[in-house]
Amino acid sequence: MPLSLFGNKFSPKKTPPRRAHSLSNLHLDATQTREEFGPEVGPVKLKLGGSEIQFENGMWMAESGPGGASHKEVMKLRKQNQLLSEENNLLKLKIDVLLDMVSCFRFIYSYCVENFKIMLIIRNINQNL
Repeated sequence: MPLSLFGNKFSPKKTPPRRAHSLSNLHLDATQTREEFGPEVGPVKLKLGGSEIQFENGMWMAESGPGGASHKEVMKLRKQNQLLSEENNLLKLKIDVLLDMVSCFRFIYSYCVENFKIMLIIRNINQNL
């Protein structure tokens, strides 16, 4: 056993290289994903203190709880409220257009009546001459 002044007395054996085996599930195909996670991956639900929330479309939505109506019901009512508000605005616009049309026809009618009266007066004058 040679002794050297600057040598390392402890030199462990080199370990053989390991096979590269990825533990990531990002590279699984459809069959492996089905085997790993089950046939159907449902929505993520969380229940805390009597309230249940669900992760849908990138947002956490309250399903149920002691706070009253669920988030879905509130969103449905807000959407319905907005649709009714838009319909109400459209009907107001239609009423304004109809009132403008009535006033225009009323003006035309009164103009025609006045012209008719003038024509009758002129006709009577011409007949009397």
